Amino acid sequence: MGIGHSITNELRRLLDRDRRGLGALLYFTLLTVALTWPILPHLHHGVYNTGDPLLNVWILDWGAHALVSQPLELFDANIFFPYPLTLAYSESLLGSVLLAGPIIWLTHNPLLAANLLILIGFAVSGWGMYLLVARLTGSRLAALVAGSVFAFNPFRFAHIGHLQLATVQWMPFVFLFLDRLFAERRWRDWLGLTVTFNLQFLSSYYYGLFTALAAGVLTGGYLLLNRRLLNRRLAAQLAAWGTVTLAINLPLALPYLHVSRSMGFARSLEEVVDGSAHLRNYLSAAPGSWLYDRLTLSLREPAWSEHSLLLGVTAWGLAGVGVLGLKRSGSQQGVIGLYLALLIMAFVLSFGPRARLPDGSMTWLPYHLLLDYIPGFTAIRVPARLAILVAACVAVLGGRGMSRLLEPSGRTKGILTGLACAAVALEAASMPIPFQAMPIGDAVPRVYQWLARQPRDWVVLELPLPARTESIGYTEGPRLYYSTFHRKRLVNGYSGFFPPVYERIRSLSQEFPDQRMLRWLDGLRVNIVILHRDQYSPEAWPKLERNLEQFLQVLEPMGWFEDALVLRVRLPEWQFGDDAERPLFGQGIRLLGYHLEGATQPGEMITLRLFWQALQSPGDDYTAFVHVLNAQGRLVAQHDGPPQDGTRLTTTWRDGEVVVDVHGVRLPGDLPAGEYCLQVGLYQSRSIERLTIRDANGESRGDALRLSCLLIER
Repeated sequence: MGIGHSITNELRRLLDRDRRGLGALLYFTLLTVALTWPILPHLHHGVYNTGDPLLNVWILDWGAHALVSQPLELFDANIFFPYPLTLAYSESLLGSVLLAGPIIWLTHNPLLAANLLILIGFAVSGWGMYLLVARLTGSRLAALVAGSVFAFNPFRFAHIGHLQLATVQWMPFVFLFLDRLFAERRWRDWLGLTVTFNLQFLSSYYYGLFTALAAGVLTGGYLLLNRRLLNRRLAAQLAAWGTVTLAINLPLALPYLHVSRSMGFARSLEEVVDGSAHLRNYLSAAPGSWLYDRLTLSLREPAWSEHSLLLGVTAWGLAGVGVLGLKRSGSQQGVIGLYLALLIMAFVLSFGPRARLPDGSMTWLPYHLLLDYIPGFTAIRVPARLAILVAACVAVLGGRGMSRLLEPSGRTKGILTGLACAAVALEAASMPIPFQAMPIGDAVPRVYQWLARQPRDWVVLELPLPARTESIGYTEGPRLYYSTFHRKRLVNGYSGFFPPVYERIRSLSQEFPDQRMLRWLDGLRVNIVILHRDQYSPEAWPKLERNLEQFLQVLEPMGWFEDALVLRVRLPEWQFGDDAERPLFGQGIRLLGYHLEGATQPGEMITLRLFWQALQSPGDDYTAFVHVLNAQGRLVAQHDGPPQDGTRLTTTWRDGEVVVDVHGVRLPGDLPAGEYCLQVGLYQSRSIERLTIRDANGESRGDALRLSCLLIER
């Protein structure tokens, strides 16, 4: 009877505990819906704006598509053709892709998946902080306030358009499982720590690095508080956590390391300083805040939400009460003290690598140590985002402060808790959240519906490209989104970095159509150019139409689709399979295409531009040959020269680089009339050995590639 009664009581307590936990999750869910209104009724088609949010929607869709169709080519996304590994130009969001994938596979709607992830990020981050603070303080009511502080503060709403910054829900769970692991050393807590840490890292590399930094500080702090905690079991668990994390993330980091090295992508010190916090940023909220919009207007840095770091008076006030209570005795006081130390560290680091002194001179700050010694931080552009760690620590300290206020309260605990939660929500409120409706299904512009039915391997360029860099996101974001319907390879793109060819074409496209731009269309073997008339100025479009009449032989109009004019590029002959195949010379040099400015009379000069790409850095110097052959296949003229970009030989080419190689071949003055064909190849400069040409299947196609033929008249 006694044993049965004990089991019954234990089950009752467990059920009651879970009921209260689920009740807290319901509270955070309902508050999320209210404070993010009207996202919920527009889940299926709404987007915060057409810049970064659509980039993230495209990343989710590409990841979900690639994981089931071409997982080994996940990073070879369909933007910035012809460059490889273009997904690594920004965050891969793989942690979010794992959640969004089933939604996208079932609904074919990445907008729905992205919006659901934003709502989940708010609700679950509040719930995770609730569970952590309930453990640290023993007060579920105080934990409810702490969860509200972390999930709903002006800083979080300033970044609601960045999916990678909205998905911070795993961070408090990392801290929770870390605390449980040190206290009880259970392998199930190790599993929870490992899973949530890696989900956070893969959902946002920014917040993943910050979480890793915090976890390292907390681990060191736990051991300093009680050195006897570290035994063989805990050491094995910590080592296993690190080993599994490295095994998951190192292979996924390789594409980022590759493009950083090969393309020279890195954040300059000036960019990092610009993205660092200033003290006034912690006093300013983003536009739209009910309470703080006008109050903090004079402190706000215009047009950049990255520097809106306000957490709210309630949050800081409760944290102050929590700090004052640290001198009191209690089993968790040392752990709460760790969060105070972490808060101070994150606050200082958010100010970046250097600061200006009152006399105008500059001084280095501690963040510079992260740039010098911690891998990954050199890719971070905005140290101010460390405010998320500040917010987490303020929530923990605020939970401790709230628990102190509730200790003598008696029957008024519920009232005080309700007032505190209401104050936090009021300070965070900025409804209605701005949104734009994007077309879905049959409402997608007809030009993209038509494009979806065309050959899979077509290369597409959409114009115009914006002259101003700050406009690129809002121009290219919708094009990335629409590519989720047609999946064609785009010369267009938008990401954290831009490759040289995109910038080159963006510059040349301002005068489209002209001869220079046509060379690049030939060289990249672009199949389709889409002109969006509604995106040109009223003055630019008539000029473009007049110029287009001069190029109708090479730019063939295929029809209008509402305001979009589709042009088919008449590419030079390509006697090497279909348009999708691009010959590979040796192991790592690909000929993307070519542009020929041919002669018609003997004695004239032929100019041939070859567009090469190094898939891997060539280990030797190679020479290109251009031969002119008569109808019998005999050589009548030639030009040999190293493929170069300026004075840089092939041994200096970087992986993925596109190089334009120009060859001039003068025809003999006594050349008989007839048809003459060009062929090209590469040979090693030292051994004179020609490189074998292979097709997409790896089959040998000889050592010389036949290009266009010319008709010479006398």
